[in-house]
Amino acid sequence: MQVPKSPSKDKRFANHKWLLKFGLLILVMLLLLLPFYLESDNANTRNPLIASSYYTVVIDCGSTGTRVNVYEWKVGVEGVGKGNLPILLHSYPDNTTKTSLWKTSCQYHCMQTDPGLDNFVNDSLGVREALEPLVVWAEHLVPREMHGDTPVFVLATAGLRRLPRDDADRVLGDVEAVVKDHSFMFSKSWIRVLSGREEAYYGWVALNYKMGSFDNYSVSPTLGIIDLGGSSLQIVAEIDDGAARNDVHVMRSKLNSIESRIVAYSLPAFGLNEAFDRTVLMLRNNQSVERTRSVFEVRHPCLVSTFVQNYTCHSCSIFDSTYQKNHSQPQSSEPYSLHLIGEPDWEQCKELAIAAAMNLSNSEVSHPTVSKNCQGTGILNLTAVAQPIKRFHALSGFYFVHNKLNLSPRANLTIVWESGRQICSSLWSGWSSFSDNPNYAGQFCFRVAYMASLIEYGLCLGNVEMVFGPGDVSWTLGAALIEGKFLWLNSTTTSRKAQTIILTLKNVKDRVERSSCRMALVRSLYPTIALPLSTLSVTTNFSVRCSNLHPQPQMDSRKLVLAVKDKLEKDHHSLPVGRNGRDDEDMILWFLKDRKFSVEEAVSKLTKAIKWRQDFEVSKLTEEVVNEVAQTGKAYVHDFLDINDRPVLVVVASKHFPEAHDPAADERLCVFLIEKALSKLPTGKEQILGIVDLKGFGTENADLKFLTFLFDVFYYYYPKRLGQVLFVDAPFVFKPIWQLVKPLLKSYASLVRFCSAEDVRKEYFTDKTLPPRFRD
Repeated sequence: MQVPKSPSKDKRFANHKWLLKFGLLILVMLLLLLPFYLESDNANTRNPLIASSYYTVVIDCGSTGTRVNVYEWKVGVEGVGKGNLPILLHSYPDNTTKTSLWKTSCQYHCMQTDPGLDNFVNDSLGVREALEPLVVWAEHLVPREMHGDTPVFVLATAGLRRLPRDDADRVLGDVEAVVKDHSFMFSKSWIRVLSGREEAYYGWVALNYKMGSFDNYSVSPTLGIIDLGGSSLQIVAEIDDGAARNDVHVMRSKLNSIESRIVAYSLPAFGLNEAFDRTVLMLRNNQSVERTRSVFEVRHPCLVSTFVQNYTCHSCSIFDSTYQKNHSQPQSSEPYSLHLIGEPDWEQCKELAIAAAMNLSNSEVSHPTVSKNCQGTGILNLTAVAQPIKRFHALSGFYFVHNKLNLSPRANLTIVWESGRQICSSLWSGWSSFSDNPNYAGQFCFRVAYMASLIEYGLCLGNVEMVFGPGDVSWTLGAALIEGKFLWLNSTTTSRKAQTIILTLKNVKDRVERSSCRMALVRSLYPTIALPLSTLSVTTNFSVRCSNLHPQPQMDSRKLVLAVKDKLEKDHHSLPVGRNGRDDEDMILWFLKDRKFSVEEAVSKLTKAIKWRQDFEVSKLTEEVVNEVAQTGKAYVHDFLDINDRPVLVVVASKHFPEAHDPAADERLCVFLIEKALSKLPTGKEQILGIVDLKGFGTENADLKFLTFLFDVFYYYYPKRLGQVLFVDAPFVFKPIWQLVKPLLKSYASLVRFCSAEDVRKEYFTDKTLPPRFRD
């Protein structure tokens, strides 16, 4: 007798059958990218200088914790990419990283151990327990065979800066002992405390590198930054050559061929934690403080009424030096112990935050003073000295606090103040809460008010365009570029020499010869490098062979463009001329960059692209030609640019039905929209953003033939025009399949991001520019 099938099982199978089918379809679709990767990879291996990639590990020893970042780079060719700087392939941790060190409540620097290393003076075991898990995680991430080629920089910030020199040196000695036990390349001079200006400068480099300000042919101005940490605040902006000539904060940045004159401030008492300590001291000195069991009770207007806590004010003894002198009290460096009680009042909280941002609690602290109207002597007013800047970006603590408000990255301060007031009112009334981090939630209202106060009153940037984020930009990226500059290739002869040396390290045997040879080479190649090379002691697990290197000739992109142009005229005279024709020098240069400035490869790919454009009749595509298919709403070019000034091509996958229209009509719409998006590119921008909305997608919408056409179009005919592709609200089967295929695609994988509609709202558009489909 046949056993009947379970109806519930049949139902579950039917419900998920289409998802399984679609998963297999996506796997096949993604595998179609492999030939593109293999072709590019094989082309690059012909020249080891072009194909080389490397890793850099940067460990950030901050005041609130110790964090690790791993960067994978690809060395570019002169005239290509980010101003002859290396090309960043991946940075880790990313959104897919999950380990026991992952901090789910934070929005940036999430691979972390707590607390900061300044808590481990004379505690070598504590240093090891904080540092070793991060180094081990990085070792698992970097391929084993590349450990010896990978430098690790351990750089401390405000937490160790505020320690006495001897205490900081002891902590750094314990750090060195940990790093020595592992396989990465290191130098004692790579383990140090950054100055405040260095930290600020590295943050500025990181942001402008990430946002494309250093790209070749970019005419966009550099971006200013304000970066808020736990202990300190960094501010950097480019200034005019004639401005602030005698300002000690002015410095000249020379990053390969890119030169800028910038002003960099680091304010060591203006971080979130120390600012809160300062408010505690203000209240202690101004309130009629009561004592309970010999402990002061302080009532704080930014804390919820249920907040009752024994609080140790670590910075109060420093801030209170003037108060103690004026009252003939003995000074003490010991932390204050207080009984902190919440007594919420938004207006009082706001006034207290403004006072902290303007440093009104202590006139003797050696920081720039500020006034509420941003006028007068000693004001830290960047708008008075900085050249016209397109915008400032508020990073780290600014981004973290602002992100909790769930506002557009470009929300103005009026909206920030009002949103903060509403959220704090709800928090204080018990209507809402932050469940991920109760300690953070306790100070949230102060942090919102302090963040807005700093921008508006402390820095006088209330009328300047301010963007909060990106959340993944850290000064560690700038440190990896600057501290590790001996690793990457630029257009100078010495950099080519250094790159070739690095590429020969793996096959050399003699350790003694390696040590002396490497020191001599680095000294000769970089006599002006900031590191103390006279005491350099590089420890690796390989050796270096001295060799005579011949400099490579500097490439001249203009000559290469003319060479391609002449060859096309000679060998392919029948091709059309004019815009997008064989004599279009902008198009020739773009294809040269795509083909790593190989004339032969550029000619081959250009010939194919120009013939295709002629056969496809791209120039004849108009709104009328594609109107019937466009009316379906399956794809369109958005009316506004994204937050990074890129045109946006939106695809609504659930509206695509392959049988409904002639495939040729879909292809014409696709090409027409790409052309339309490219025509909207602002000056200095070169790529578009693709958004594929997968909400409601089913197997009836799948179209492998069209996907193949789409890949061909972007790879062969519009190379590197697609800056990023967002797959929004994808079915659950997408992500595991993507994780399987992602490692095979290497650099192509960085173009793809799976995200939610909320991510699109918060990270890519303002309230005004958001596509209607992704609104609440």
